[in-house]
Amino acid sequence: MNRRTSAALREDIDAPPVQQPSKKVAPDVVKLSYWGFALWWLIILGVHVVTSVYNALYAYCYWKLKDASLLVYLEFYHIGLPQEYHSTIAVVHAVMSAVHGVCILLMLGGSLWQLSLAFSPWWDSSIAQINNTAKTNSGNAGTRKSSIITTGVVKIWGRHGFCGVNGAHFYEILIWREVIETTFQTIQAYRMSVLLPRTVLNRFYVFLLAVNCWSSIIVHSVFRKRGEAQKRLACIVCDCILDLVACMGIVLIILLSYAAAYNRETLSFDYEYWWNDEWLARALNDFQMVVVVSWSDLASRSIFSLSLVVATADMKDLLRYLTRDTKRVSQS
Repeated sequence: MNRRTSAALREDIDAPPVQQPSKKVAPDVVKLSYWGFALWWLIILGVHVVTSVYNALYAYCYWKLKDASLLVYLEFYHIGLPQEYHSTIAVVHAVMSAVHGVCILLMLGGSLWQLSLAFSPWWDSSIAQINNTAKTNSGNAGTRKSSIITTGVVKIWGRHGFCGVNGAHFYEILIWREVIETTFQTIQAYRMSVLLPRTVLNRFYVFLLAVNCWSSIIVHSVFRKRGEAQKRLACIVCDCILDLVACMGIVLIILLSYAAAYNRETLSFDYEYWWNDEWLARALNDFQMVVVVSWSDLASRSIFSLSLVVATADMKDLLRYLTRDTKRVSQS
């Protein structure tokens, strides 16, 4: 009995270890076809272009407002900040335009550098490369200590960092972002209800605001069978849509209603409009939504514009397209 037991023990010791089946690292990204990725690339580029052009034109208009006769009426009726602060408003919007302009240059330059659609010159579309990077980072912890600054930035702003789109605290940070943005958006909605007589526009904006407040719950209910990356992308898209409307949508809708009456030679409206009491009462209310009326108003416009940069950056981290090499790896 003892001989049999010892022989069995020798066989167990000499037997090769049982290899566990290798598990593929599931990337926390949204996998798209090339044409699906191209559509998202154009959408994100369009967001940057529209926001950059809008802020540039807004800065230009404030810079040229000192030479327009419209300024006389705005100062007479005390609409907007005084003229001495117009240059500051123009500079702030010019900076917002430049930030989105840098994002545009990164997307176009990266695509030219890589000869394929990319979000930056160092952006990698390969899902297999993400898997390899995740394995390498998990095994080479010592090499990451070579640069304390780089490691700190990655841990905070990296994809899997504290503020990253794939981080463990994504929803907590998203909630705090929405609290700040919703505060300014609620103030804007209140001003719209007081100043704007457009009932449909006011209700539409309040509807978007309510949907954005419940976006996380709605997304998890609708996309409960989808992956975590798809859910986070949906939450970011909802936030981006409301930021677009709050940043420029309301102002553009108001300006379009006055475009036909605006005189480009005098840079103002004709006298017949200013002597029309009904038109004047409506215009004075509408213009308070167009021009910057306080420093908090300027801060909210800047927050909405910068929030679009953060939202699009999160989208860029989540979106990847399947290359031929990736398909071979997934099939094998």
